[in-house]
Order: sequence, then structure tokens, then C-alpha cells
Amino acid sequence: MRGNVFNPNGYLSGNHARLIHSGNDFFETLVRMIDAATSVIHFQNYIFDDDETGRRISNALKHAARRGVKVFLMLDAWGARPLDDDFIQSLKDSGVNFRWFGKLVTSHGFHIGRRMHHKIVVCDSHVSLVGGLNIANRYHGNDHRLPWLDFAVYAEGNISIILERVCQKFWKRNPLKKRFSFIKKKIHAAEKNLPVLMRVRENDWLMRKLQVAASYKKVVAAAKEEVVIFSAYFLPGFRFLLRLRKAAARGVKIKVVVPAKSDTALGMKARQYIYSFLLRNKIEIYEYMRTMLHAKVCVADNKWAAIGSYDLNNLSRYSNIEANVEILDHNFASHFQKELNGIISEHCEEITSDSYRKKLTIVKRLDNWLAYQSLRFLFRLSLFLASKTEE
Repeated sequence: MRGNVFNPNGYLSGNHARLIHSGNDFFETLVRMIDAATSVIHFQNYIFDDDETGRRISNALKHAARRGVKVFLMLDAWGARPLDDDFIQSLKDSGVNFRWFGKLVTSHGFHIGRRMHHKIVVCDSHVSLVGGLNIANRYHGNDHRLPWLDFAVYAEGNISIILERVCQKFWKRNPLKKRFSFIKKKIHAAEKNLPVLMRVRENDWLMRKLQVAASYKKVVAAAKEEVVIFSAYFLPGFRFLLRLRKAAARGVKIKVVVPAKSDTALGMKARQYIYSFLLRNKIEIYEYMRTMLHAKVCVADNKWAAIGSYDLNNLSRYSNIEANVEILDHNFASHFQKELNGIISEHCEEITSDSYRKKLTIVKRLDNWLAYQSLRFLFRLSLFLASKTEE
């Protein structure tokens, strides 16, 4: 099959990959990376809160800048808008190169549609961290509260060079900002101790990049046994739903895991509107009960995995700027698929046709339909308000 995601052509060798979980695992790994950096750090994120977690990471970045590391921090102007000027100025005073992506009001007008949704950190062109986690207490958790469920991948090797190039690209685009002469690192020959095949996939519809969306289509088309999708804001377009139906019809077990509770009530109602389609077509639906699910991951046939910021909805497909890492490696993917299935069996509740019908009154059906139509309108509006400018 042309463009099959299971074909090793197009993947980079010379990598090591390790699955990272939300909570201490993620933030301890992140701080170690920053503290160990010696030359350059690229850090791009959507949300960065001024809370205990945010201050810990900002302090680590400040210390790195003071010891001579070039730190490039880019945050989305909408996602991180609560940060005040004093917080930003303290970063700059410490030597951190800071900029907003997509200011809401510019000389070109008002912009809200196209958002930087990356969650990428690259240190010294060699180690990187990519996933779905923002920098905030809710992703860290504490003794009294579990962190939101999410994942990232810690990588060493050639994939970090590609991720660094992605980060550099967004710094270079804005002619009004200070120019930096970035060094373009070369891809290394594969080392035996770095055997994992990986690749970076981007989604930026206004710049004609739909790599992540294409990968999801292809993996559903190519899978033979099982596809497991964890999606925090699951509301795909109808064409993708048809692809899921086609895969299920040929015997592929499709499992979709969504949060039982959501931080967007409208999105939750809209998602429940498509439950009937999924259930009619033998696509399994599970709601994660333990805490908030924020993950955006997919595994297939114990040999392929995708981890990143891309969610299965039209906001990610057409409006946001997203980045995923795909891992074509049996050891990594089979371990991850086993873990996700363990979460399903221990911490999820299956939505069956019977349980769905019992809760579905005429009023609720209408409410869900209205939410679905409202979100479709808002997705279109966000695309209309999107702009290529990053001033």
C-alpha cells in the first residue's frame, strides 16, 4: 500500500525512545533535560501557567540561560494569555529569548483561529520531549490529586534534529523579530544502540501540511488487528468516521477512549452525539473514569505508535499548528498498546448500546445534536479567523 505508515521508508533510524507519563515522570525528565543542556534549548508550548509547576520550569530555563545556554521559549498568545508582564520580563532579564506566537491583535487585525499547539522541547540538538502535556499543576498532580492522564515520548538521536528544525522554522518566519543564525545540524549515521525508527509529523492546514491527519487515515486503512485511540477532544469529521467503520467491518478491533468528564461541556455533548454511529458500526467506546483524560495518542497492531498534540477533531486538523512523533518499533508499540489496554480494563467504563440508549432521552438527544452543530460552526469560524501572520 502506497504511503503505508508501517513501511519503514520515510522513518529515521538512529533513535532511542522512552514512554513518559504525566506527573512526576514528565516534569522530572523535563527538568533533568534543561539542567543538563550545554548549548541550546528550544521550548514550544501552548499553555504555561504561573503556578508551582510553571515557576519550577521557568526557573530551570532561567538558570540555563544564566550559565550561557541559548534558550528559545515560544508560547501561544491565546493558550498562555494569563501570564503577566512581570513573569515574561523575568525570563527575558535572565537571558531567555522569549516570544509569543500569534498575538491576538496585530497590525494585520484580530487573530484567534490559528494557534500554536506544539508541546516540544529539544536540548542540544540531541534529546527531545514531545507529547500532549502543557506546563501547569493539573498535569503534575500532587499527594491529593492525580495528574491529568497524558503521555509524551523522550527521544535521543536524529529525531531531535528534525524537531529542532521545526522549532527553528517558527522563529525564522517573523521578519519583525530579532534574527538568529541557527546552525542546521546534519543527520547522523545510525548507531547500533539507537535502533528505533521514528519520524516527525506536522499539521498546519494554512501552510498546506496535513501529515498527522494523513497518518491517522493510513493507519486505520492499513491496520489488520487492533487500533487503540485515546483522544481528549474526540470529534472527527464524517470521512474519518467512515474510515473507522470500514476498518471495523473488515474485522479490525477499534477502541476509542475519551474522558468521562471534560473541561469543555459543549465538546462532551457533541461527542456523545456520534456515539450512536460508533456503536452501530461495532466501534468500541470507553470513558476514562479515574481523572481527566488529556492524551492524544494512537497505537496499532503492536508495531506503530503516535504521540503528540494532535487531537481527532477539525480544530486540530484545520486550525491549530500540531506536531506528533510516530514510532515504528515493535518493542515500544507493543509495550504502549499493552499499557493502554490495561488502562481500559482497570480505569474505563465501556459505553454499550444498552447503556447509551438508557441515558438518551429525547431532550438529551436534541441537546447533543445542538452541541454538535454548534461546534461544527465554531470550527468553521476558527478557520475563518485564522491567519498566516505570526506578528
